[in-house]
Amino acid sequence: MAEQKLLLASEAEVIAKCGIAIQASEFQLKSNKSKVIQETVRRARLGVESLASKMLEFEELATARLTAALQLLQLPPIYKKIEKGEELYHQIVAILADARVISSIVNEFQPTRIVYRRLSALLSRLQSDQSESLYESIMEQMTKLHFRLSSLQSDMEDHMYPLDHADDSQSLMDYALPVVPEAEDLGGLIGATRFSAERIMGIQVRLVAKLAHAAEKVEEAFGMPPMPPLKDRKQKPVAGAVPKSTKKSTGASRSRTESSNPDQR
Repeated sequence: MAEQKLLLASEAEVIAKCGIAIQASEFQLKSNKSKVIQETVRRARLGVESLASKMLEFEELATARLTAALQLLQLPPIYKKIEKGEELYHQIVAILADARVISSIVNEFQPTRIVYRRLSALLSRLQSDQSESLYESIMEQMTKLHFRLSSLQSDMEDHMYPLDHADDSQSLMDYALPVVPEAEDLGGLIGATRFSAERIMGIQVRLVAKLAHAAEKVEEAFGMPPMPPLKDRKQKPVAGAVPKSTKKSTGASRSRTESSNPDQR
């Protein structure tokens, strides 16, 4: 929620700077006044930072557990208890280095995402406004997005693609951001941003999954049971709730409509 509020407020801010009137409700603002928008952006940034600090405790605990398991995997008496344990150990040593690189790049995507959302918000106003200030602001955000992508590409160019691939010589840059379009290439910049984000996030998910799998193998060697899948975990009954089997029929059966609204980052 805090991050979404920051993105919306950032969109409102860049549109308002062009002199275009906005609807406060469209951006979840209390007012469309400039001072209110700026204060919302400031508070949203603080909210994101506060949320990150609150999550830090849980992240540190999870990291500590994962780190402990992976450190134990380095010990011959431990990895010998695991099928292909020594091979797994050498794989994890390489994956840890790659995971740090990917994590750093993912962190760099946050300011890139904000610029991307600002640019998208400005483009959405073109049908109703063709003012010079709007076009200038769009060009400014395109320049910023080009700079952000160039910086990301620079971070990637000295690293190899960390997962199995038919081409062992493929670099991370070749896989995730082979070309940074020119600052004047609107479609190219938007496409490159989407493409790169999808690929980098995908790599991060797969690397973390590999590390978690290795940690589970170590914990199994110590006799610890694996965590059950979420769908198999039984929910604790809510106090006062009536079990489904004891609920009385109210007459005609009622149909239910289930809906889902996934929120993609």
